[in-house]
Parts: sequence; C-alpha cells; structure tokens
Amino acid sequence: MISFSFGYIENLGATEKPKFDCIRFNQELTNFALCDGANSTPWGGHAAELTASALTSKLVIPQTNPEETLLESFSRANDLVLEKINNGATTALNVLLSYGGIYCASCGDSLIEAYKLQPLKGWVNSQASQLDLLEDGHSPSQLIGSPAFHSANIFQLPAKGSCIVLMMSDGLHAYTTSKERLSIISKIKKGQPSNEDMQFICSELGELAIKNQSKDDVSAIGMWINFN
Repeated sequence: MISFSFGYIENLGATEKPKFDCIRFNQELTNFALCDGANSTPWGGHAAELTASALTSKLVIPQTNPEETLLESFSRANDLVLEKINNGATTALNVLLSYGGIYCASCGDSLIEAYKLQPLKGWVNSQASQLDLLEDGHSPSQLIGSPAFHSANIFQLPAKGSCIVLMMSDGLHAYTTSKERLSIISKIKKGQPSNEDMQFICSELGELAIKNQSKDDVSAIGMWINFN
C-alpha cells in the first residue's frame, strides 16, 4: 500500500508575463510533472504547459513498466513540442509512484531531490537527479523541444519506508542550498503529514529562494510517500 501527501507552489515571486513554469499532476495515476520553460525561447511557457500535460496524460500507464513509460513519455513530449510550437523549449521533471518504487525522470536544469527517513538520524539526503548542464555550469545542455534533446535521466527509489521527494525549478534550487532545504524538510516529523503541511514546506522553500535574491520563477512540488 502507498500513502502519500503533497503540496506545491507555482511561479512564486514571478513578476513578468507570461509565467514560464508549469505544474500538472494526475492523482489517480500518482503522476506528477514540473516543467520550466526556457526564458531564452519566446514560447518556452507554452512548451512547459504542453510538456507537463503530456507527461501526466491519462494515456500514461505507469504500473506496467515505469522506466520504459518515462522514457517514452519524454520522447513523445519532445516530438509534440517540436510539432506544435515554433521556437519553444522546456526543462521537465516527472515522478511516477508505483508499487515497485518511485521512478524519477529529468531533463534540463530543474532538480529532483529525495530524502529518506532514518530511525535515529531523521531525514537525510538520499538521491538527486542529474543536471544537464553545458561546460559553463549554468546553461542546460538538453531541453524538451530542442534539437539537443536525447533522453530523460532516470533513477529509482525503492518501495520501502518513508521518503520526501522535492521537484524544483532552478529558480528555487539554484538559490537555496541542500543544507537549507534539509533544514526545512526536517520540520516534517514521524507520521503522515497533511497536504497542508506539504504546502507549507513548499511555501517556506519558495520564500527562502526569493529572500536569497531569486529573480526567476520559483516552483516546487513536495511529496511525502510511505510504503507499507
């Protein structure tokens, strides 16, 4: 049995129009997506919306083969953006919850970070997604809707115990440290938090990024997951 709670913030602190981050989720399929449209492309926000919707479509069936599903979903989303949008690209994060574990996929410079609950230590950093960056250490090396796209990066968390998964745009993770994020995550104690608790965690993370001078759109999904 899988128990989960979640909250999110979308385009917190953004002052420019249009907004470039997009969050979509399908609770029935326990499928969550966060996309950050490339500011360097005029239709990046549209690419983010199209990609996030495609990744969480009801046509996606994660229980069969989650890893294969993610790879195919990212490839299909890339083809869709190239077909429908001229000069638009986006990062993409996608998390699928299944009885076999938590499957995480990424493309671009947005970040997934996972934390495990250990009996004596509390919450500890467990795993993080790969950032696709050029040699300058800042610019993404691949994006959905870009000729440079080649494949999603995937990692799996085992179906065991409790964990928290954060999905973050670079407007959040680039302006907060892993240590700061862990400090906020640690406010969640033993036992299942409410959706409101997870919303509070996401809001605190977003407000910290803005306090740390983030001028980008700030978006995040925070999920608490437990396997019984």
